Amino acid sequence: MARTKSLGRNFSSYAPAAPQPERKGNPKSKTKKDLVLAVMSCKSTLPVPPVRLRKSIASFSIPIIRAEIVMDESLTNLGTLITYCAPQEVVAVDSHTKKKHTTCRVPVMEGGKLKGYVPLPMRYREIWLELCYNIVLLINVWKLWSKEEEKAVKPKEKKMATACRRNVGTLLVQYMLARLLAVEELVSLSYNTDPGEERVKVLNEWKVRMLRDWFYMTHSEAMADGPEFMCADPVSAENKAFFERRWDIEEDGRDILLPPKDSNTWIHGCIEGLGDIFENTIKPQALQEISKPSQFFEPRYEEGAKLPARWHEGHEPYPSFWSAKQWDWFCKGNDHWSTPIDLLRYVLVTEPAYHNIEQFLGDLRSLSSIISLDPDLEDIEAATEDLWLGKMIWKEFVVSLRGSLNLSKEQTVTLEKKDDQNPFNTLEARLVFEGYMRRGHMNLHAHSAGDDILWDNLNQIGPQEYQPVWKWVTGEIMLRGATVKEVLKKAGAWWRDFRYQQANSSQVGNNATEESNADSDNVSSEILAQFCERQGASAPCMQDVEMRQGDGPSYRRVENDNLPAEQGSEDSGDTFPRPDGIEGHVPEANAAANLTSSTHPPLPSPALIVDNPQTTDLRSSMEPNEALPPTPLPAKKTTTAQEQNTRVDQQQEPKTVQPVHLGLTRYREGRDSLETYRESLMNSFPLDFEAGIQKFVEDLQHVPLEQLTPEVATPILDSFVRRIKAIKARKEASELQDALL
Repeated sequence: MARTKSLGRNFSSYAPAAPQPERKGNPKSKTKKDLVLAVMSCKSTLPVPPVRLRKSIASFSIPIIRAEIVMDESLTNLGTLITYCAPQEVVAVDSHTKKKHTTCRVPVMEGGKLKGYVPLPMRYREIWLELCYNIVLLINVWKLWSKEEEKAVKPKEKKMATACRRNVGTLLVQYMLARLLAVEELVSLSYNTDPGEERVKVLNEWKVRMLRDWFYMTHSEAMADGPEFMCADPVSAENKAFFERRWDIEEDGRDILLPPKDSNTWIHGCIEGLGDIFENTIKPQALQEISKPSQFFEPRYEEGAKLPARWHEGHEPYPSFWSAKQWDWFCKGNDHWSTPIDLLRYVLVTEPAYHNIEQFLGDLRSLSSIISLDPDLEDIEAATEDLWLGKMIWKEFVVSLRGSLNLSKEQTVTLEKKDDQNPFNTLEARLVFEGYMRRGHMNLHAHSAGDDILWDNLNQIGPQEYQPVWKWVTGEIMLRGATVKEVLKKAGAWWRDFRYQQANSSQVGNNATEESNADSDNVSSEILAQFCERQGASAPCMQDVEMRQGDGPSYRRVENDNLPAEQGSEDSGDTFPRPDGIEGHVPEANAAANLTSSTHPPLPSPALIVDNPQTTDLRSSMEPNEALPPTPLPAKKTTTAQEQNTRVDQQQEPKTVQPVHLGLTRYREGRDSLETYRESLMNSFPLDFEAGIQKFVEDLQHVPLEQLTPEVATPILDSFVRRIKAIKARKEASELQDALL
């Protein structure tokens, strides 16, 4: 069954047209001369059309316009001007029959750059081109009349040129508004979408009113003039003669009214040879009709009439053009009404990735206009911002959309495939980490090392046993600068290696001790430390990187009935899989061999993750506007010698950066040159830091000394200190690994 939707909502924002007096009886019968400027109407009794519309035109959607065009900034600014390219033929799969069919899409350009697409049924391709061509034609004729008005010497000539310009400018607004309404109907799929049976109401109306010259008539007046045309299909070529019956069409200049076969000759806004046609045909015909009006002449322009609030695509709110991703998803045979959430999943997981929230919001607004008559865009956009910044997980976002768009649970099903070998590489996990990074870019000091939002969300999307993986992922992103996508792709293999070592270490530990009530957190800490040491990282103090336990925060939970149908947490099994996929315990020698040859990156050193107010935190290896990875609060445990040494190191750590601060102060006060400052730093640090010092000095060179205020200097200084501490931590990890070996 075809889906249709009322279009009444699309027109409520337009100002009403100037009131027209209702005509009594039928208008006088007349003969029409098909002129560009002065067109007349007639009444005639005609037979039944060869091809009828499935549903007659019961009302007019395009209001009558009596005001002339105004060239506002949206039409004169070439950087924001919206234009259309020629329709492109595309093969698509019908969502119901799964059969292929040919349809069209119209590329939309903004300032010469692709903004999106308008879906266009193949059977309406010619009408669309005719409408666009008439707009180009009228705007060029309007400009020519403006020039005639400027160069007119005699008052009468000037007055006639002004009248012609106003009439053309008024009809131009009428056509531009018609195209805007047609675009909104097309992008919202508010018509019968069955391939080959499409019925686009606005395009039907425009064509019929254009053929019968009904743009100055109300629907009731047009019905009185020719009710038989209301049921004739204007798309059908068989009805061409039907619409032209009893018209006396003047052949001179008629060709200019029809778009050339090669759309490249006019689609970009200019029509070849129009200047000569204007001088030889259009201008004489129009001036003759103006100087000696016939009884059927109808001036379109009315003094004092106002333009609608929106009458072309450059006026806000803009139409919800389809993105390239939305178009691809649709052509694959997907249905906006059956699986709307899958469209959102698709645009987020496919390349090229979205880097701007407006890109995702564009798809969401388009989807909302298709499946809902009155979407709550304010709530939708607020939820989208929370999702984009990692403040809301995907499940919560889908639940929010269910309420805003009145969706059923079945409509939340997506085509996301679960990877049993890597349960961490999901859209939900990716959005959590990417959102955290975006928050950091927005505000460098927005978070402490223990970011509540990140860890709360991670605890919602996976069980507690996934904590080591989330710590490793965070470290890889923050310390190594890896992308979220590439790290999550490796997370499954890292997890299998870790579980394999965990199982082996647990077996050895059980054989070596009889303490049955040992703290499981301490055991896990030892296992993770041993595992990271074998992979090349320094042994971590696990109480400094443990996730919050026990009396932690109350996490946001989503009712199961409201969750997307295909989503939910998947707990791991009781067995510990080996890296080669064989479950069970294996001898320690084999485990060591597997771990030694592992290619997975190590867990970051906890010395870089500790949240200590006296030290520079994890940002030490990041660029100035990257965010910190969180560090959960440690559990209460007995302080070991290793922990005491770590804390002593942390208290002494600021001494290593004292030359940096002192030298910068002397440079800012003008007591030392930048070269002297550089030499001082080179003497204070080993050769390993030479590249970092050079980068620091180059950053300072870009800022004039008089502009080097504390606000400007602080990000540059912090970046350098972070590099120092990152290099120092890597050296310590390497030394510790050598000692262990």
